[in-house]
Amino acid sequence: MRRTTRTAIPDAAAVREARAGVTAAATRLSRARARLATRAGEEAAAREQASASASALRAGLLAAALPDDCDTGALANAVGGYRSAAERWLHAGIDQLWAEAAAHPAHADRPWLQAWLADERRTGRMPAGPPAGTVRHPRRPRRPGRSCRSPR
Repeated sequence: MRRTTRTAIPDAAAVREARAGVTAAATRLSRARARLATRAGEEAAAREQASASASALRAGLLAAALPDDCDTGALANAVGGYRSAAERWLHAGIDQLWAEAAAHPAHADRPWLQAWLADERRTGRMPAGPPAGTVRHPRRPRRPGRSCRSPR
């Protein structure tokens, strides 16, 4: 008769520890697969968005009668420069209007306007003084019996 040897049964704590390790690894694997699926979805959405942007750019270039190989970066820089120049021009015009409004002779007759203008200058919403070249309006004589205020 053949003799068989039996091995000892492993300790239950070691088995539980190994099972916990396998469970933790399986959990990490499923989380990694979920992250991979999410990232793949984000990349697919980004590819679709890039394709749509490229199509819109091509349509815009064709609509503007520009060639397909147009340097859009240089074009964007030129448009940005134009916009900033237009913005500077607009603000210079606004400053000129404020200066002419402040120099108008009607303000001398209305002290409350002087206080308002001083407040506008103090807060920076109005330039501190008229720009160079601003013409101060001569004071017109008032007609008797006339008022700029509306009747109440």
